[in-house]
Amino acid sequence: MGLLDRFLRSPDARARQIEIDYDEVLAVWKEYYKTIPNKAAAIRGTVSTFALETLKELLTIELVDINTDERTDKEILKELHALEHEERIRRAQQVERDVEETESSYRHVVELLRHLYGILKEQQKVVLAMIAGKESALDGRRALEQLLEAESMIIEKIDAVEDFHAMFAELLLASGAVPVRK
Repeated sequence: MGLLDRFLRSPDARARQIEIDYDEVLAVWKEYYKTIPNKAAAIRGTVSTFALETLKELLTIELVDINTDERTDKEILKELHALEHEERIRRAQQVERDVEETESSYRHVVELLRHLYGILKEQQKVVLAMIAGKESALDGRRALEQLLEAESMIIEKIDAVEDFHAMFAELLLASGAVPVRK
């Protein structure tokens, strides 16, 4: 189960106590961060089974577990098709406004993580739908490009947070999602 799944979504995951130290939290974050350029290249490249499998692999990270989403593929696809590009941009701009209005730095980090979590889950769903043939290559690519744009905006905000990694580890510890040793 991914760190963000434990932190943001799953009460039963909080009951499952695993030990992970601060360096491991940082390592998971760095591994995720390294996937971004490869995801961008795969999304903007030729749509093929290989490219989709590559994306699926890149989205299989310790931050998010695709198996924890309760919505069906059909519901995801329906929502995906309902959102137009302008709506995605509006949502990304709303994220930016929400983040700017956040009073505490920890709340700021939690909001960034929630948005990042949602984006990563949607990327996974789109890739799986494309692999299963439930999503056309053109529609899937558009959705992935828009999600990548939103992800980049969130990453820029995360990069601007001083001591983000320490705050992330402290939030994991305080939430009881993961016992963290410093």
